[in-house]
Amino acid sequence: MTVSRIFDSVPVRKKFLKAEATERGYCLDVMTRLALAHPEVRIRALAKGRELFHYPATSRLSERIALVLGTADADRLQPIEGGNDRLRVTGFASRPDFTCATTRQIYAFVNGRYVKDYLLNHAVMTAYRRVIEPRRYPAAVLYVDLEPAEVDVNVHPAKLEVRFRQPRTVYEAIVGALSA
Repeated sequence: MTVSRIFDSVPVRKKFLKAEATERGYCLDVMTRLALAHPEVRIRALAKGRELFHYPATSRLSERIALVLGTADADRLQPIEGGNDRLRVTGFASRPDFTCATTRQIYAFVNGRYVKDYLLNHAVMTAYRRVIEPRRYPAAVLYVDLEPAEVDVNVHPAKLEVRFRQPRTVYEAIVGALSA
């Protein structure tokens, strides 16, 4: 996919854009989330002829996480797995000795879609509450898979938030997988 001069035909929208570097950062964030959601897809980002990153397709999620987060950070993550017969929680999460200053290293995916959901973030923080310092945050890449009928994705215009039919079950599954 190539995107160029996207607002040339609609100049009124162009005036609402931020600085070029800021807009590029927004685009790279989306591509990073897509790279984590789909490790089987090769993703390469170019800007003004310069390669910003290149993630080759891989069959192992751990390899893609190492490429995206960096090998040093990926080495501090351990695999997690949990859930029940109705939902499955998988991914990677940091050990308690590796924390971050912000929540930017928490990535959550529901049925392959990146979401920024309060319930999921709260579940992550609950699991780590007693093992990390206050105002520090873990790094985690979580994948929650459940029946599509159990989640409403039409809550947010950008589809970044979801609503679960049984939020308590999802919450407990995430806390259980991370605590284990």
